[in-house]
Amino acid sequence: MATLLDPRFKNCYFRSPDAQKKAEKKLLQLLKTEVATGPVSRQNSMELVEVAAHSEGLEAAFEAVKQNARRNEEGPVRETEEDVLKNFLNSKLESTGCLAWWQKFEASSSNCKVKLALCKLAKQYLTPPPTSTNCERLFSVAGQIMDEKRANLLPDNLEKILFLRENILVTNYSLDW
Repeated sequence: MATLLDPRFKNCYFRSPDAQKKAEKKLLQLLKTEVATGPVSRQNSMELVEVAAHSEGLEAAFEAVKQNARRNEEGPVRETEEDVLKNFLNSKLESTGCLAWWQKFEASSSNCKVKLALCKLAKQYLTPPPTSTNCERLFSVAGQIMDEKRANLLPDNLEKILFLRENILVTNYSLDW
């Protein structure tokens, strides 16, 4: 998922077109879920705060809210999740820093709930974990696998064993032993 959300790589490093389509489908599903459960866009909530701060009495506040509602009705048509994701994936590859690009993207799309949800997913998948616990756990398991009985195990095979061990749980594969 992180490769797909990185504007420097997007669709470059997939083993097959099927794997890419599967990742895009999963990202679209995550985006739809995020939009459905996400909060109202920042722009709308900030406008309501500004209305309350600058209004001179209750009547002026109601007038400002009505004008804001009219502006929203006349505004651009809501972009769908499919359109936003398609535009992102079809845009050119970037050479700038990944998180800096997403920061600019978020600033330019403050009124679009779908784009803000995509930014949130990017932050979630592109930010490294704050601790090294997972790495330490992986090294510990590698030490347990690479014992005296398996001293002749090739590094590639050790890497494959570790990869399968870590990712088998992600795929919801159940071992019926």
